[in-house]
Amino acid sequence: MLLLDQELARRLERDGMHGNSLIAEVWPRVNPSSTLDVLRVEGSIALYGGTVFPINEAVGLGMDAAVEDSVLDQIEAFYHQRGSDAVIRLCPLAHESLLHKMGRRGYRIAEYAYRWVIDLTEWRSPFAEPDPRVRAVDLGDSHDVQVWCETVSDGFCNVDGVGAGGAVDGVDGVESPDAPDAVRAATDLGLERAFCAIPGAMPVLCTVGDEPACAGMLATGAGIASLFATSTRPRFRQRGLQTALLDWRLRKAQELGMEIATIETDPASGSARNAQRMGFALAYVATSMHLPPKP
Repeated sequence: MLLLDQELARRLERDGMHGNSLIAEVWPRVNPSSTLDVLRVEGSIALYGGTVFPINEAVGLGMDAAVEDSVLDQIEAFYHQRGSDAVIRLCPLAHESLLHKMGRRGYRIAEYAYRWVIDLTEWRSPFAEPDPRVRAVDLGDSHDVQVWCETVSDGFCNVDGVGAGGAVDGVDGVESPDAPDAVRAATDLGLERAFCAIPGAMPVLCTVGDEPACAGMLATGAGIASLFATSTRPRFRQRGLQTALLDWRLRKAQELGMEIATIETDPASGSARNAQRMGFALAYVATSMHLPPKP
């Protein structure tokens, strides 16, 4: 039985930190013409990749001990010097002093994210067979990788408020206006390429006929399967493709010996409902806390 406690929260947050760290490591190789700034402090990691980079945030704060004011000073300086809000992803099971300090400093809540988890040692698929339209991308085939990157980008570019390189799950089944072409050009598939380059990454694609329709990532390590970058092209939404993609990745994670799987969604989204139907339990609600630069 999987206990939704502080130790599980630490494990999930460390997994997120590790993922961001891997992105930072592969970035110079896969995106040599752009810069991803990184700050590592007191066991946490903060990223900044420009104004439209979707994971400009510091993660992992307060999971093991109280956070000193000097640590918050460094994070705030890191973002404010770049003209950006300081963004801290707050886990509700972090040390309670962190929330109090952020409140005194004037941080505001910007958004929430649901973090889901499932015990793969007990999970059984509700489907007799995996959907034959879903397959792993051949990382040795540059064209196959490009198709995956474009599919993810196209889905995120057509979700209000999410850039082309978005890493957040929770877009399937959401109808919204096209993002500006400037957003698509600015991101330039950089984050998608980085996802494909991280160790343990398995990009997964779902096709309808001969057309790529839905894509997502499976990353495994330390007993955890992380499911992210799930994106469905607009005209293929509401067809159950995200569910098929979830099922395929959970089966593969079991096959690879992972103990738990995790996914993050927007609250009350189609992806959140799909996660629940597949058997995921809500581990906690993460909060994105913002502090603008001083005028």
